[in-house]
Parts: sequence; C-alpha cells; structure tokens
Amino acid sequence: MKRFRFIIIIIIAFLFGFLHAWSLHTTIASTFVKGVASVPIWLIPLWLFLVFMFLIFIHEFGHLITFVVQGIKIRALYVWFFVVYIDHVTKRFKVRFRREQLLFVGGMVVPNIGPIESEKEYNSVRNKIARSLFAAPIFTIVSSTSILLGTFLALMYSKNYLLIGLFVYASILTIIFSFIAIKSFFASTAQIYGDFVAYRKIKEEEFFYLNSIIQYQMFSSYDDTKVDWFFGKLEQIIIDNEIEYNSFYLSIVHEYFNYVNVFDFPSSQKAYERLKKMKPGRLFVSLEHRVLAYQLLQYYYRIGRGIGAYNLYLLFQEQLLKSEFEFRWLEHYMNIADHSDYLYHYKESLDRITLIFDILIDEEKLKQYYLKKADFLEVVCDYHARDLDREKTDKIRDRILEKYANKETKKIP
Repeated sequence: MKRFRFIIIIIIAFLFGFLHAWSLHTTIASTFVKGVASVPIWLIPLWLFLVFMFLIFIHEFGHLITFVVQGIKIRALYVWFFVVYIDHVTKRFKVRFRREQLLFVGGMVVPNIGPIESEKEYNSVRNKIARSLFAAPIFTIVSSTSILLGTFLALMYSKNYLLIGLFVYASILTIIFSFIAIKSFFASTAQIYGDFVAYRKIKEEEFFYLNSIIQYQMFSSYDDTKVDWFFGKLEQIIIDNEIEYNSFYLSIVHEYFNYVNVFDFPSSQKAYERLKKMKPGRLFVSLEHRVLAYQLLQYYYRIGRGIGAYNLYLLFQEQLLKSEFEFRWLEHYMNIADHSDYLYHYKESLDRITLIFDILIDEEKLKQYYLKKADFLEVVCDYHARDLDREKTDKIRDRILEKYANKETKKIP
C-alpha cells in the first residue's frame, strides 16, 4: 500500500482540482454557498445529530438484517444511547434511553443465539456471524455513497436552497464518518476488533469464534439446558490444547468451569489432568482472571479434590482482602459459611456485568449463580501444610474477618 500512496495522493489532488475548476465555471459554487447560508443556525446541530444517528443505525442495520435473513433472531439493537431489546421477563420488545451509554459512541447488535447441538450447526452459525460482520461495512459504504450522490444531484438540479444546504452538511459529516468507519473496519486492539478483522478471525481462529459464541449465549433468551454437545466441545478444546494465559483461552476455561461448578456437568479425568497444570499465581493479573482463579478453586472442590481446594483457599487469602464479595462467595460455595443473604442482596454481582448489557441479564438467574453451593465435601486425612505457614494464614483470615465484620451495614453471619 505504501508504494501506491504517492499515486493515490496525486489522483485525489487531480480530482479535487477538477471538481473545483468545474464548479467555478458553473453555478454550483454559488448554489453551494446559498444552500449552506440558508440553513438556520439552530437547525445545524439537530440535523447533524440526526444524520449521525442515521449513519450508525444503517451500519448496525446491516448486521441486524443479515442475521434475520439467515434465521437468527435479535436480542438487542444499540444505537448510541438508545437500545431496542427483548425483555427477559415479558419476552416483548422495549425501547430505552440509556444515560450510561452517552460515552459509548457507536452501536451494536446482539443476536439471540440458542444452544448449539451439533458440529454442523456449530459451523453454520460460524458462517452466519461472519456474513453479518462482512455485510455491515457494505451497508455503511452504500449509504455514505448515496448521501454524497444525493448532494451532487441536489446541487445540479434542485432550486430548494434549504434542501441543498441540508445535503451539504450531511455530506460533510458523512465524509468524516466514513473515513473513521473505514479505518475502524481494519483496526484491532487487545479488546476491540474491526468488522473485517473480526470476519477473518471468526473464519480462521477457533478460540476467537468460541469466545464470540460464549459472549452471545450469555445474553440469549433461549433455554440453556440443551448444552451437552457444546460442553463436550469446550472440554475437547481444553484437552487438546496446552494451557495458555491469553484472554481467549481463559474465557473458554471460564465457561467450562461454569458448566462444571454451577450446572453440575461431569469433568473428565483428561480435562482434570490438563487443568491441574494451571498456575494460579498467573491468574491474578486482572479482575477477570482473578475470578478464574477462584473458579479453579471451586472446580477442585466440585470434583472432590478437597485438599487441593483448601490449599488454594489458603493461598488466595491475601487476594481475598481486596474484595469482600469474593471472600464470601468462595466461603459460601465451599460450605465454609452460609452467606446467602449477603450474596442475594449485594449489588456487586450485577456490577460485574458490563453496564451496557445489564438490561439483558436475568437478575434472579445471576443471583442464583452466586448462591450456588457445591455438595458438602467431607475430607478426612492427616493434613500437613508443607509450603504454607498455617499460623500466618490463620492471621490473614482473621484480618479478613476483622476488616469485613467492622462494617456496620455488612456483618458476617
């Protein structure tokens, strides 16, 4: 691309010069000026806002219509601070204005993807998501071109200066929007991927596609009991791949732990042999990974590895000083203490879900997730803390209890 940059600049300069000279020898220049001047000052920001919302909507509509045509229903449509979504209680569409999304300048479509029950269906959904990612940029390019063409025709044939002025302002915003949008289609960061980049990754990278399915199914309104095949897929991925500590792999492990710890799916010996190689210390680099460390502890407890679970519990106590919620959540799951009332009413369980998606979450279902207890595990053995200073760990737990018990509104039962 760099070798052609000079040629592209020359072509753009030539076109600009040609259009400028042509406009001077016609009435278009004066029509342009009269049109811009005819738009009232108060109308300009309102018009630009409407055009901007239209451009965002058209892009997201490209995602939406592609999903619908392929037989995938829609869970929610976000257009800046407006959202149209299916309420998980009434099962009806609702429209809401969200102040929380004012800084979220953009849009999003959340497809309602149900359980995947076969390899054929798995590959079919993959292609459907890929087509949606590819279609939206095309919708943006076509809509932007249409606005520019409409502006040209208005300048050539219309005598309505207000209409001409509105088209001119729309074109200016469209050019800026299109420039940013086209660059974003090919952009990628650690957390955000442009549509064309995501399209390629969906088609070529198994972990990326699995993460997309996991995220979409998090907000699905379908019955989540028909997941045997998908659980098997996750388990096979874990068995077949070495432990990695990137977000894509850990997200797959996180979902696998959910199935085992919360929904009581049986974990195979091969999966255990792989997961026991995880190094808990490497999981405390972020909140997301820290939760995975606690899930690893719960996993050991759930499959009957009580000593391993308790060893991790002692190791994690320094980290538990950072979050009362996590401390109570783990103790509750492991039957060390009953924190049902605290976990049911504590808002942090909802705050863990990105604020943008809170309206798609079944609050009661989420609370039951945190209220889940594993079956009581009785372990009888001669226990020796080889690498742990038991006196030190007891002091740490006393510090946790003292820290949280001193809060007037949150007393440990």
